Amino acid sequence: MCEPTPPLVPKDGIPAGVNLDWEHETLEQYAANLGHRPAVTVTFTDFPMSDNYRGNVDATFEQIRGNGGTMLLTLEPKQGPASATTEVANELSSTLARFNSAGVPVIVRFAHEMNGSWYAWGQQPAAYVAAYQRVADAVHSKAAGSAMMWAPNYGGGYPFSGGQNEAAAGSPDFATLDTDKDGTITGADDPYAPYYPGDESVDWVGMSLYHWGNTYPPPWTGQRPRTRRFVRPTPQRSPTGLCSPRHRRRAHLPPSPPRPSQPILSTAWNEYTHGCTIDSMEALTHAPVLARFGYAISDPTRAQVLLALAESPSYPSDLADALGVSRQSMSNHLTCLRGCGLVVAVPDGRRTRYELADARLGHAIKDLVGVVLAVDPACCAPDGTCLT
Repeated sequence: MCEPTPPLVPKDGIPAGVNLDWEHETLEQYAANLGHRPAVTVTFTDFPMSDNYRGNVDATFEQIRGNGGTMLLTLEPKQGPASATTEVANELSSTLARFNSAGVPVIVRFAHEMNGSWYAWGQQPAAYVAAYQRVADAVHSKAAGSAMMWAPNYGGGYPFSGGQNEAAAGSPDFATLDTDKDGTITGADDPYAPYYPGDESVDWVGMSLYHWGNTYPPPWTGQRPRTRRFVRPTPQRSPTGLCSPRHRRRAHLPPSPPRPSQPILSTAWNEYTHGCTIDSMEALTHAPVLARFGYAISDPTRAQVLLALAESPSYPSDLADALGVSRQSMSNHLTCLRGCGLVVAVPDGRRTRYELADARLGHAIKDLVGVVLAVDPACCAPDGTCLT
């Protein structure tokens, strides 16, 4: 039996990967539709893993084992970096060792975008580095076929002021992030170095770049990104891009790159606006409005989204977690609801918040929930499908 080996940079080419909508397409179906098997398959999980997320990760592993390729496992410590304890890290490494022994290599993307202010692990350099090193030590010692990825957000716009986890002035973290020691944190400070765990812990370097739609100018900003802002030749390196031919755009290492010499796995995410970008809207009233509303709530997940937004605005990732669906699935449902004119996307710093397009929709949804229906089973199936 061959010993597992960690994922390596290929001699030629760029591995293409995919972040699937698992509810609507299996990895085998995706490969058949594309005509190629993806080299990398992405999956997300809370960390520590709940039983539900552990089951999802195991299901992803089984699909990759049957179709080949590498797993890119993104770990999200939503209780903060300290929740990634040594015990939790050792449990993870045992799981990864099992995957590796079955022929599935894993790249662990721990607490991505740590230089942003929007995640529970963001802008806490000391706690983040310590947590990353704990996880890396466990993975390197027990999971021979796995590797660690360090994946900050692209530094344009740093320090991403306004997020709920922004480093507080006067705190030790603030002092660490003030790399030029001028008493403030600005774009002149290094957006990467304070968060780097060291070459011994890092095997791969990744990066998040956000793409706001597929038309220019973006619907809400009226601005076009500067030409070739995210793409430039990098002759001194051989960056490895992770992209889906259908859903992602590959981006090479941007200006002001991270300093480590590890292979680059650059990820360009379009989490919140995947699907169509709406260039024009048609005003509808009366019967057409009811028809659109009926179509929107005919899907149980979309109905749950509307119920959630009737309570309060929310972010796609939070909605996906609350409803127990993949982020890609949530993105698709939000695109549909937006296209139907029922929800609107509101820029909120580096994220996009969704809310009902009209407050009266919230009242209507709540009123509908209170309606008691007398259903004829001969005419209406349990899922709401008309049988006549």
